[in-house]
Amino acid sequence: MTARVSVILPTYNRAATLGRAIHSVLGQTFTDFELLVVDDASIDGTAELVAGISDPRLRYLRRAVRGGAGAARNTGIAAAQGSLIAFQDSDDEWLAYKLEQQVQLLEASPPEVGMVYCRALRWDGRTTTCIPSPWAGYAISGEIHQATLRRNFVSTQTWLVRRECFDAIGLLDENLQALEDWEWMIRCSQRYQVGLVDALLVMVHESGDSLSRNLGAYIQATEEIIRKHRNTLFPEHSFNLANLHFLLGARHHIHGNALLGRQTLAKALGIYPWALRFYLGWLLTLCGDRAFRRVWEFARTSVLRDFSLRHPLRIKAE
Repeated sequence: MTARVSVILPTYNRAATLGRAIHSVLGQTFTDFELLVVDDASIDGTAELVAGISDPRLRYLRRAVRGGAGAARNTGIAAAQGSLIAFQDSDDEWLAYKLEQQVQLLEASPPEVGMVYCRALRWDGRTTTCIPSPWAGYAISGEIHQATLRRNFVSTQTWLVRRECFDAIGLLDENLQALEDWEWMIRCSQRYQVGLVDALLVMVHESGDSLSRNLGAYIQATEEIIRKHRNTLFPEHSFNLANLHFLLGARHHIHGNALLGRQTLAKALGIYPWALRFYLGWLLTLCGDRAFRRVWEFARTSVLRDFSLRHPLRIKAE
């Protein structure tokens, strides 16, 4: 009998945390699912760990050559049997009722709602951050395309997607080594509405080797997203195009290329000269690398840190 939901969990050399992620899926109150662990050519004993977990819903797929998270997720989508697709990451946790609440909402939604997501709590070892913000000044459900063009606030661990969405708009872009979830959400939100289960149902553990800390991959991905969508979704002189250059310039600067960072920040100003923070960002580059890093990190955590909790998994859905 075919499962209603296929959960795809890509992994690469995460045997130390993979068990926690798997068990958080297998412990869901909603049980009509299959779990596909897609091993992206790990060399750390991942296969043995998965083999030691006995559950008929668990399937193990191994890629012969490493292709990155996007390629691993696409491998899982191709092998999935369910009409609904969800994703988990190998170092994160789901609360037990995540799938139950999301399936209820998506199946009760009209066809124009292509997917639903939930709030996530990101823990970096020091602070917790709620995503999306409880006080977001932008649309976080329904028609979210314009908001999605400006910021990445719908992470893959929170998705539950109708299979036909992938048939309609395509798979994740395997050329991106980061932000492939954001690029796919840009395309998805352009065509479909998006539902939100307004509860914290995912705990994101940002480990030291998390892709989100790989600035080089972020720079490559941001440049590729600009190239791919500039003529269609990011017209000249738009705030969204300028904002991408602003983020790209900051990442160049933090990555150690201060000159290129300053030039890219200046380009953001040239595209859209009416945003004060673009001027402030450029001026900050004149204060030296250390000052730029400190102010950027302070601004990032101050803006994103909506509340700080030592035990975020105690948060319950209503």
